[in-house]
Amino acid sequence: MNSSENIGNSVRLSQHLLIFKATALGILILLNVCFNSLTLVVLRRMKELKPTTRVLLTSMTVGDIVSLIYHIPVFISTIVNDWPFGTNSCTLLGFAGLLVNVLYHANLPVVNVERYIAVAYPYKYPSLVTISRARAVVVCIWILAVSSAIITFVATFGTYSFSPVFNTCFSST
Repeated sequence: MNSSENIGNSVRLSQHLLIFKATALGILILLNVCFNSLTLVVLRRMKELKPTTRVLLTSMTVGDIVSLIYHIPVFISTIVNDWPFGTNSCTLLGFAGLLVNVLYHANLPVVNVERYIAVAYPYKYPSLVTISRARAVVVCIWILAVSSAIITFVATFGTYSFSPVFNTCFSST
């Protein structure tokens, strides 16, 4: 085998890898859209579910949909190994990245605590976990997520840059 054959083989391999990555990420996006949409439909129609649990799980599902929207440009940059969207979109993605992370890390423990109270204190549950408290907690989670992203944006003067190692945008400072 000579060097031109090696180069040809590596080009074919990289094309196959690119096709595989694009297909795998496309399937993940499709599954995420389908399952989150299905979850919202089930939460809407399942009347047996406690309203407080429905509110908390809806917040978590909507946060996951926001996460999907955030990850689509990340998936594309992973496929092409570059950031083809420009500086402004990198800034927006850096902002959204923090928002998505705070949403996920704040929603999950709240749902866990709510489920713990339902199991450990079933008789006190109705008085401890009310629909108004659940809605207040969800509003606080979203305010926390948005304000964390805004504070970081202001503190870094909105300077985000693409990191080829992680295929996403991070604060430059």
